[in-house]
Amino acid sequence: MGQVAEATIEINQPVGIVYSFLTDLNNMVFFWDRIKSVEKVSGDGGVGTIYNLISRTLLGGKKIFPIEITKLMAHENFEYRDADSSSQILTGYSLIDLDKKTKVTLYRKTNLGGLANLITLSALTSRDVKREFEEILLGLKMYLEDVPEVPKVTEETT
Repeated sequence: MGQVAEATIEINQPVGIVYSFLTDLNNMVFFWDRIKSVEKVSGDGGVGTIYNLISRTLLGGKKIFPIEITKLMAHENFEYRDADSSSQILTGYSLIDLDKKTKVTLYRKTNLGGLANLITLSALTSRDVKREFEEILLGLKMYLEDVPEVPKVTEETT
């Protein structure tokens, strides 16, 4: 038994551009406020690649979140899991092509096991994650729609 949180938004960019942008994890710094930098630890960028997502703490330190890419389905789905924990946290993006627009759903499936699911991941926590996801997706939408040229990605390369 676990918890699922998700949020959805439509972005006025073709699905190929959105997918390519999202799967280049270095781009997280442009739309996810908590992420300050991304470092590839191992792999070729495909399934099994491990990255460190680095965020700043409230006291000015840094926190490192190791993740592993678990799924890449071109123009449809992208998932990664927490690579440094006994908890099972899977985060992903689902994309639907809406003809020159893309419907993006950001989701997280969490299974901490046993009593931890009941205590740690209450309905209140799920609402907080949903609100954070809505802010992340809004940042993604604003970045992809407002930037004159999306970095490193063109529709022809997708």
